Amino acid sequence: MMTAEGPDNYRHIWLGCEQLGDFPGDVEGCFHWGLVVGDPRTSHAFEVTGQGKPGVPMCVVGPNGIVAHGPALTGKELEACNRKGRTLDLYGPGPKQDGTNRGGYILLPRKTDKTDAEIEAWTREWVQQHPVYGIVQCQTYSHALYVFLTGRPFPYYDGKVKLETLHVHATKLPHYQATFQWTCRKSSTQ
Repeated sequence: MMTAEGPDNYRHIWLGCEQLGDFPGDVEGCFHWGLVVGDPRTSHAFEVTGQGKPGVPMCVVGPNGIVAHGPALTGKELEACNRKGRTLDLYGPGPKQDGTNRGGYILLPRKTDKTDAEIEAWTREWVQQHPVYGIVQCQTYSHALYVFLTGRPFPYYDGKVKLETLHVHATKLPHYQATFQWTCRKSSTQ
């Protein structure tokens, strides 16, 4: 059974991971991350939308849609970001026709008493400091948000692990944990 530390009235924090593609040396590939705070069945993630390539304006969405975005994000590009963050069951079983999507989620070890309003205010400040999207920025955001939520370091490594040391650090990646729930590998009868 998965558990997290914190009082009963605090909210759980979940890391959602969506496989984006191959990564040399890691059979599972590289992943997009987002944090879900609250009920794992109904809560929506706080996540960087990652407009597909580095150098574009930053956008972070949450349970109610866009939380904050870089000032250069306007027009159709801004409208493309206008969505809620995903629920945990949407990390992984995406729309690829060939069925190669992979992903899932894991319960993080600490709970939080922060409200969505506090998370949104913190996110607006974070986006002011990071107005442009970069490689693994979703993971950088997830790390920083977890520290804000708990006052503790993030428990796992991210995609900035160097290829030369991947074999050493793989056990510290979230998708290699025994408690990681693969949404795309569940049987269709569940």
